Amino acid sequence: LILVDVRGPEEFAVSRIEGAVRIDPGAASADVLAQLGDRASGADIVLYCSVGQRSSSLARRAQRDLIAQGAQGVHNLRGGLFA
Repeated sequence: LILVDVRGPEEFAVSRIEGAVRIDPGAASADVLAQLGDRASGADIVLYCSVGQRSSSLARRAQRDLIAQGAQGVHNLRGGLFA
């Protein structure tokens, strides 16, 4: 399981799920692949933000490429960190 925090650095500094990797909300799919690297292969990837909108958008943009990289699944944490 790979947790991806899709919030800005200020938000990430205040609160986050332990072990999460921060990726900028505006990141391109190629940036996500570069940051996760080979860890994506065989993993379920769960993206989250504060309420779920930014992470949902990034999950849609990167899902196809992450699956092609070998990810088992790409998911958005419904309701985000606040839920």
